[in-house]
Formats: sequence, structure tokens, C-alpha cells
Amino acid sequence: MSASQAVEVLRQHLIDPEICIRCNTCEETCPAHAISHDSRNYVVDAAKCNFCNDCISPCPTGAIDSWRQVDKAKPYALVEQLAWDSLPAQTEVDDPLMSPVTFALAGNRLITIRYHEPKAFKTFPLRAEKVATGCTSGDTILIGLLEAIVDRLADILERAGRDVEAISRDIFEARSTKASKRNRDFQELLKGIGRKEDLASSVRDSLISLQRLAGFLAHVAAQAKMSKDVRARIKTLSRDVLSLADHATFLSQKISFLLDATLGMISIEQNAIIKIFSVAAVIFLPPTLVASIYGMNFDIIPELKWEFGYPFAIGLMVVSAILPFWYFRRRGWL
Repeated sequence: MSASQAVEVLRQHLIDPEICIRCNTCEETCPAHAISHDSRNYVVDAAKCNFCNDCISPCPTGAIDSWRQVDKAKPYALVEQLAWDSLPAQTEVDDPLMSPVTFALAGNRLITIRYHEPKAFKTFPLRAEKVATGCTSGDTILIGLLEAIVDRLADILERAGRDVEAISRDIFEARSTKASKRNRDFQELLKGIGRKEDLASSVRDSLISLQRLAGFLAHVAAQAKMSKDVRARIKTLSRDVLSLADHATFLSQKISFLLDATLGMISIEQNAIIKIFSVAAVIFLPPTLVASIYGMNFDIIPELKWEFGYPFAIGLMVVSAILPFWYFRRRGWL
């Protein structure tokens, strides 16, 4: 099962659709024929790319020099890439680091107080340099940075959703017939469910903070009579945060359902084992009774001196064991 395997990381080669000018240089240069396109985007096939990097230097905009670390078993498919308007935010293959960040806005300057470097803080300056994001003042930089953070949280939730779908398939698909293997599978599933619930809770906490921040920014923008474009971006940001919070709640509910389903499957496995022992006890009870009767130390037991007494006792025990077994099979209990 995938839940019991270690995650292998792939550094996937992608093309940034926001700055790609569709010049076809990369597709013509690629010796592995890994690059293709449609009327909308140019994409890289992860199954064909051999990481030769021959396509990078000829690219006039640098759109081809884009990478994301992904689970090797779940790279971005061509269908996904063709539908992109922008690159997805980089997410960790395992659990992302969650840590508080303080924003201080003073005039046209934005100051952040933090003790780590979030992925959104790394990708936003590079994106702002290549694409016109309207970052001309401290408040627009803050809004753009918050939009990048929201995009990253959306990508984290999307990947968590795919992982939850994989866990769901592992739970309800047929598993190994060996009890020891099934027990290991259930243990790994429970660990995976626990990790995803922690991730969903962390994302929900972050979204609640962003929702409060967006509300405060909307209030400040109305009082300061900021431009209509800035107020519209803040309003869109609030809606995005609210929709992601709803999705995080849905994901958390689904994880709770999967936890209940896993515990239910474990209970069914335990009941099946107890059922086997119960049936075995009932089947062997009549033969044990027959053996106990003929094992009593009485002087007068007619069958003791009978020539066919021993075969009769053996046959009686066999028949008394077969009859309960046949009855249970007929009733569908086995």
C-alpha cells in the first residue's frame, strides 16, 4: 500500500505560464521531446524529462527555469499544467512549517517580523520582478504578499486533498489476506490520517488569522479612502480566505470520516477473528463431549467391551463436528 511506503521526492521541471511568451524555443530545443503545448500553455512531461537543461539557456524570459519539489509518485500531470494560469506555490512533500509572522506597515514601507523564511516570501519577490503585480507602495506589497500566502495555502490544501483521496482508496480497497500485513496497513493509515488532520488544523488556524487581517485591512482601506483597485483586491482576498476556510473544514470532516471508517474496519477485522474462534469452539464442543463421556472411569460402560466401540466413538465425534460446521455454512455464518 502507498501509505506504508516512504515518500520519494522529485524536483519536477515546469514552465511558468505567466511569463512564457509561447515562442516555441524550448520545444524545438528539447532533445528528449518532453515539451509540448496547446493553444494555452507549454508543459513538460515528467516521465520524459531527463534533466539535461538544454532548454533553459535559450529561453528568452526564463519561464522554463521553474521547478517544484513533489512526491515522485504524484507529479503534476500534463492535464493539470495545461490548465494553469500561474505556477502552484511550492509545498513540502511532508508537513509544511507553520510559524507566526508579524506585519508592520508604516507609510510606504512594509516590515515583517519572523523567525523563518516561508515559501511565499521566497517566491513573491521573484514573481514581482518578472510580472507586473502593482506593488508600488507598502499597502500594495502587503496585499500582494498576502495573496501569495493564500495561493500557497490553497496549494497545500489541494495536495492534502489528493493525499486524503489516496488514503480513502487504501481504506476501502481490498487489502492483503495476511492478518499481520493488514495490521501494519491499518497502523500506517492511522498515522497518515493523524498527519493530515494536524495539517488541516494548522491551515485552518492560519486562515482564521488571515481572515481577521483581511477584515482589518478592509476597514483601514475604507477609512483611508484607498483606491478602488486596492479595496477590490482586499475584498477578493477576503473571499478567497473564506472559501479556503470552508474547504479546510470540509477536508477536516472528511478526515474524521476516514478515521471512523478505519476504526470501523479494524473492528470488523477483530469481529471476524472472534467469530472464527467462536465457531471453532462450537464445532469442537460436541466431539469433546463425546470424548468426555467415554473417558469417564465407570466400571460398566457397554461400548468399552464392544468390538466396534472405538470406531463408533471416533465416527460419532467426526459426525458431531461436521453437523455444526454444515449448519453454519448453510446459514451463511462462515
